[in-house]
Amino acid sequence: MEYIALEEAFDIPELAARRSAPPGAGMRFRRSFLTEVLPRLTDFTQYRLPDMDAHHVAVQVVSLTVPGIQDPGLSSQQAVDEARFANDYLAEANAGRIHTDTNPPAGALVFYGGANGNGHVAISIGNGQEIGTYGNLGQAYPIRQYPVTGYLSNPYLGWAEPNGS
Repeated sequence: MEYIALEEAFDIPELAARRSAPPGAGMRFRRSFLTEVLPRLTDFTQYRLPDMDAHHVAVQVVSLTVPGIQDPGLSSQQAVDEARFANDYLAEANAGRIHTDTNPPAGALVFYGGANGNGHVAISIGNGQEIGTYGNLGQAYPIRQYPVTGYLSNPYLGWAEPNGS
């Protein structure tokens, strides 16, 4: 028998970075629970799909985790903009263009969020490594090699194959 899972929470690192409070703020959880669950909120490929297969879940209906667009720190227009961003992000992820695991293949474009719409893009060279510049907009920096996670302070968004590949 296969199942349909309703109201499965997800999160987008770029939206989480803008929030006035992290998911579950004010709620009490064991640290081990948060360590296991929080990385799964932003994932669609590394954890979620294998977990669905293991538990015979054919379809998940996902919902943006709390506080989502009900964050009291958002204006009405910001809430509309964030809902639109979340819907567009899900459409891309569902079309298989955004991968949220942290092991992009060589040649993939790797995306990071940032404040005020600024972000970062690097090129994967495989084995958890990428090349890119490291610095601020408008400044010239040499190209460096660094790990996909744990080096940049920008929130990791995922990777995609370049168009035409």
